[in-house]
Amino acid sequence: MAQDGSRRLKKGDKLLSEGDAGTALFFVQSGKLRTFLERGGRSIEVGVVGAQQVIGDQWLFSQAKSVFSVEALQETHLLEIPIDVLKGQLEKANPALKLIVKSMADELKGARHLQRSKALEGDSSPMPLSQMAKSLSLIHLSARHLGKSLEEGVEVDWNLFRQSLQRFFMEPSSRLKQWMLLFKKKGLARFEVKVDEDGEEDFGKILLTDLQVLEDFAEFYQHYYFKSPAHELISFEDTPYRVARVMVELGEGRPVDHRKATGIEVKELNEAYKKAFGAEFKTSFFDHLERKGLFVKRQSFDDGRLMISFDHSEFSKVVSYWGLLKEVVRWNELGEVDMSEEKIEGAGGGSALLCPSCEASLHEEHRFCPQCGFKLAA
Repeated sequence: MAQDGSRRLKKGDKLLSEGDAGTALFFVQSGKLRTFLERGGRSIEVGVVGAQQVIGDQWLFSQAKSVFSVEALQETHLLEIPIDVLKGQLEKANPALKLIVKSMADELKGARHLQRSKALEGDSSPMPLSQMAKSLSLIHLSARHLGKSLEEGVEVDWNLFRQSLQRFFMEPSSRLKQWMLLFKKKGLARFEVKVDEDGEEDFGKILLTDLQVLEDFAEFYQHYYFKSPAHELISFEDTPYRVARVMVELGEGRPVDHRKATGIEVKELNEAYKKAFGAEFKTSFFDHLERKGLFVKRQSFDDGRLMISFDHSEFSKVVSYWGLLKEVVRWNELGEVDMSEEKIEGAGGGSALLCPSCEASLHEEHRFCPQCGFKLAA
């Protein structure tokens, strides 16, 4: 931003991300920006903001976070005005004027949320993330009601199950079928695929081996989604998933201390990480975890050892949820559940393109790391 408050964006430059806190109001002097939502690797268009329009007015009266991401569609010139400056001016204004501005801001806020809701309803993703908790809740509740409890889990008749969900709750059979495949891949369901009279593949009896996991995951996801659809804990990233997964595997079966924490030596973690992914472990990876709400206590000793301790139970639960979330994101990218063996991006000798700073997965066309913003060499 220039000293006079002017700001220039090139085409594709992002002004705001969904969930950002606001510190300034932006007046569009020329150009165009789009507002959009990012779900499951897809961009859902919401609207266009043009010249003489304002972005960030909601921050005059609340601490609300941005409900959209905003990106320049063409070269755009903005006037950036700090919110604190505007608030100071507003405090000096006539009370009647303040009341009118507040009323208009509230109306805009309501319209913005309605616009966002309609955009999400129109999300054509195979499994819209805004509907994921609802879909999983319908599955586990219907299975408990329609299924037969066995020692190994709950058995349901596929035809009865899908027909009930479709007729009573308008849940598409195609989506339900993909869920069953995903559950089978993650060890949460067992069934055989049969061929019907028309030569198409279909299911028979389905054994859902752990409905509680589905219920817990739905509750976990919706809890954080309600706080913010872009919440760190439900935004899948490769690096935190890799690190947390290795930590869980190393900590399995180890004793816990009086705080119920599991201890691991960082040297051991580095060796396991390097063996799994062909890359050096960096202590900055702990910052990635803590940014997502998974905390690690670090302790150094006189002999040079660096130990970490963490809540193995919490990490294990989150890793399992991230594993499910990863499959849903992949499902939305491909249009169907990928039944091939799970591979964590970057594994296998380090042949994949990785960010030098955070080791997130990259594509050749990336100029900046999509995770940490690190500028990449041309």
